[in-house]
Amino acid sequence: MLKSNVPVIFMYLIIMLTACYPKIYPLNMERMPNNSDALKLYGYYYITYGDSNEFVHVYFLYKNGVLLDGFSGALKDLASREKRYASGEYAYFAKNNQSNWGVYKIKDQKIILEKWYSGNRCCKTSFRSGEILDNETFKITRTYSEEEGEYEEVNYTYTFKPFSPKPDSTNFFID
Repeated sequence: MLKSNVPVIFMYLIIMLTACYPKIYPLNMERMPNNSDALKLYGYYYITYGDSNEFVHVYFLYKNGVLLDGFSGALKDLASREKRYASGEYAYFAKNNQSNWGVYKIKDQKIILEKWYSGNRCCKTSFRSGEILDNETFKITRTYSEEEGEYEEVNYTYTFKPFSPKPDSTNFFID
């Protein structure tokens, strides 16, 4: 009796495993070194948001064109997150997590970022584009999500904060 059910169970397992395996979309942009001095790179860029600016979002930009999504959460937790950045704990976590990574390009005073994000069955990409206001500030004015397939006009201003040591940009997802 058990032998007759083995092929059925085996086929069921194969179907379940392939149906649940997440589809990973490739980045549309190619990583290219940032040869511009339009933005400072020895720290991170952040934005505060929420009714009382109680939340924060962090991006690390690297000279090699890699972007690391550092944190999105409560502003009160940023100091403890900075300790994780400095200790290497965050880099260890992030290098195995595709939705933390992306690439960016700067041309003239324009910036475009593309990164993976965790969504329905990970990992699709999203774009953010905007303008560089000065070497410590950039403003994202437009977003595009592959999942929704539509553009959104936004106004997100990111400000530079010197920080060292930055998490390592080495990861398994971007050459």
